[in-house]
Amino acid sequence: MSKSVAPATPIADVRRWMASRKLDAVYVTRPVSIAYLTGFHAEPFERLMALAIRREEAILVVPALEGESARSHAANAQVVSWRDGEDPYALVTRALGESTEIGVEKDHLTLHAAEVITSRTGASELVDIGPEIRRLRLTKR
Repeated sequence: MSKSVAPATPIADVRRWMASRKLDAVYVTRPVSIAYLTGFHAEPFERLMALAIRREEAILVVPALEGESARSHAANAQVVSWRDGEDPYALVTRALGESTEIGVEKDHLTLHAAEVITSRTGASELVDIGPEIRRLRLTKR
């Protein structure tokens, strides 16, 4: 009988870590982390760009002007885009779902984003995943 083996991807590594910490979701906003996890790199400046990872899916939320490029380059993540004047956190909230514990890069998360995420998802705890993502980035594949 053969065993099904999860693909060895950075997102799969994050999911294994999530499971070991009993996290419902991960919210990544640092562009270099998003590039490592998906293969897509952009500098959104003041516009929101985020990767939401759950057990069953990964969703990359990007400004509309990055949408086409993200769809071409982002591996292992569904891409959704938002336009100026729209609420990008509505897409983030849908991507995160109802999560009680969410991993975030605390040194890159704004207070505004933390408040929006906790109020809209019902999250009771935000856990710092920054050190784990940095550790994974140092691991040779």
